[in-house]
Amino acid sequence: MKKISEYFSWFVLLVFAGPTFMIIISWNSVPGDPLYKTKLYLEQTLVLLVSPSRDTATSLQMKYTERRLEEAKTLLSRDQSSEGLAYLQDQIVSTGTFIASSKTSADQSVQAAKYIETLQKVSKELEVQNRTITGTSSTNLLTANTSNQQINIGTQPISSPQQAVSNTSLSNATPLPQNQSALPSVGTAPSSTALANKPVVIQNTPLAVPTNSVIAAKPASVPSPTVSQVIVSHEIQATQEKIKETIKEMEKVKKDSEDNKSRNTKERDKQQKEEQKKSEDESRRINEKVSM
Repeated sequence: MKKISEYFSWFVLLVFAGPTFMIIISWNSVPGDPLYKTKLYLEQTLVLLVSPSRDTATSLQMKYTERRLEEAKTLLSRDQSSEGLAYLQDQIVSTGTFIASSKTSADQSVQAAKYIETLQKVSKELEVQNRTITGTSSTNLLTANTSNQQINIGTQPISSPQQAVSNTSLSNATPLPQNQSALPSVGTAPSSTALANKPVVIQNTPLAVPTNSVIAAKPASVPSPTVSQVIVSHEIQATQEKIKETIKEMEKVKKDSEDNKSRNTKERDKQQKEEQKKSEDESRRINEKVSM
């Protein structure tokens, strides 16, 4: 009997050693890796094993959705590859279908609410990835920084064309005669000759800009996303649309489950009241017979 027990122990150990080893070595695999299909197969096998408990199986499915997100993020950040997004979309639909089919579960509305929260988190994570890949966030930051840059030039003099001429008189100006004053005597009008021969001098007055004057810098040019980045961004947006559709389905499942629960509660209360009334009527009839 002791030998049979030992053989059985070794048999169990060998049976579970293989799957356990495969789970360990395939745990961090991502789409495109040789062991990724094995990882998916082991996940579904585990769901089948715990399927008698719908709540546990549903929790596993939601965990798998989060795992598909992490795999997609790894590929997006490492290779800018959208291969993981296809598996994420499949898992989103699969988990939603599993929850919708759990009509016998008493906590279907709770599971739907939890899955809605999970999907909202996934959508936010994808939005971050989309901004990172397409450079939207960095572009907005760069534009904001350059648009807010201002050059304060204070009250520094600015050279002008007039300044070049300021220290010179007209080249054709004729000096006044030595015996003739520059200005006519008082009481006499200046002659046209004196006015014409008077040198014209432009004052050397520098132009100044007020201290509060600023000049905005021109925003730097930002490179446009590449074709591959645009394709990946499109795949991310398609995944987000799939998430929105699934959230709507889960909201409907949650509402229907709550309505059914409310109906069942009302019917149960009604039935209890009817049974209580029958019991009271039966007790009254018995009391009437005894009193007679």
